[in-house]
Amino acid sequence: MIDRSFVDYWSERYDKNALKRDKKLEKRIRGKLKKLFPDGKVKYILKDTLFDIVNWKAPRKKKLAKDNKKEYVFELTKANFKGHREQLKIEGLTLLKGVEYRVASAILHFCFPKKYTVMDYRTWECLQKEKELPKDCNIKDDFEHWQKYLKICRKIAKRCNVPLRKLDKALWQYHKELECKKKLRK
Repeated sequence: MIDRSFVDYWSERYDKNALKRDKKLEKRIRGKLKKLFPDGKVKYILKDTLFDIVNWKAPRKKKLAKDNKKEYVFELTKANFKGHREQLKIEGLTLLKGVEYRVASAILHFCFPKKYTVMDYRTWECLQKEKELPKDCNIKDDFEHWQKYLKICRKIAKRCNVPLRKLDKALWQYHKELECKKKLRK
């Protein structure tokens, strides 16, 4: 079971070991959103912010993200963020080029960090390893699995009294280091 000491330890390791590129992108994304919305209430994102989020989460998709029209990004996200139905929020974002479920989860995370976290196969596998998710529950890019993932992450973050992003960093780093150890043993 994941506890506060697990989250503190692994998130600190993430902060020390994350790629400069990722840190720089994350800081730039947060800075752009803070500049546009000083009150923290994000109402839309612009094309350049979309590009940065896609580049941060799925760099191979950034060329596709560039093909989005700036007006379309603005209008779609503005309409999308007004809604209250989580399924429409995440699936609506997948209408953007270069955005699939996991990238959409990153968009929601950056815009609403207290409510959403980033869905990733690495963090999913950690939840399984730590018995927070059943082993036979494989990650899929659909609403049911995203909702299950989000519910579990929210529960753990609340139990550990940490922000969702801190939990996300811990799970990601834990997986990265375990995978490196496995590769070294081979």
